[in-house]
Amino acid sequence: MLGEICHFVDLCGALASDQSVVSKAIAGPGTVEHDTYHVMLEYQDGSTASILYCADAHVATAKEYVEVHGGGHTAIIDNFRSLRIDGEKIKVAAGKGHSEGLRAFRTESWRVSPGSLATTELMLSLADQLNGRG
Repeated sequence: MLGEICHFVDLCGALASDQSVVSKAIAGPGTVEHDTYHVMLEYQDGSTASILYCADAHVATAKEYVEVHGGGHTAIIDNFRSLRIDGEKIKVAAGKGHSEGLRAFRTESWRVSPGSLATTELMLSLADQLNGRG
């Protein structure tokens, strides 16, 4: 959970342009050891995010699928390889930023953002919730 879901927490925070204020993590019955979680986030601006991480899904299911709804519009990112906005396919450069991140790290332009620190705190809090300590 800590190594994967945090990236989606960062993405949701960037899309909402806000820091999360309320969070909850739920593990399905008997699935904690199988990495199946539902994380719900609420933001100060009223936006909400729901992250469903399913290690038990069928292999044909898209690995990373993002839907964004708001203002009468919908954007769908499928495995970070395709983008549809209001049903229209938008041409994008595919990738997940690995090369860009490595380049920034090598040129010392990389830095830890305050948002990343907030995500780390949030993820540790969610892990505590799942372990009955939160």
